[in-house]
Amino acid sequence: MMDGVKLVNTLYNTGEVRVAEFVIQPHSVGSSHYHTQVNELCICLEGQMFVHQQNLEMTVLLPGQKTTIYAGVLHTVENTQAVLCRYMVVQGPGKYDLIRMPLAKP
Repeated sequence: MMDGVKLVNTLYNTGEVRVAEFVIQPHSVGSSHYHTQVNELCICLEGQMFVHQQNLEMTVLLPGQKTTIYAGVLHTVENTQAVLCRYMVVQGPGKYDLIRMPLAKP
């Protein structure tokens, strides 16, 4: 399933920093996108997730593990498991935006 990522809750948002919780449905992937100004710290809370970043190795995250996605880097997240995956992002500093575009496959 494409774009199986759903926002659960925005925990904090000042306009410069955003903290939000998301879920990825089983056997699904989010839409490819990037942010022009904000870096994104992605922390797995439950399940297993794959973080795909353009021109970088794929990262596998288990609960408690994290990775940083830098501003301007095209990326997406994926859940290949049969159970829900839950994760949190901390984005900033800067104005949040989301630019969708296809992620090239190697």
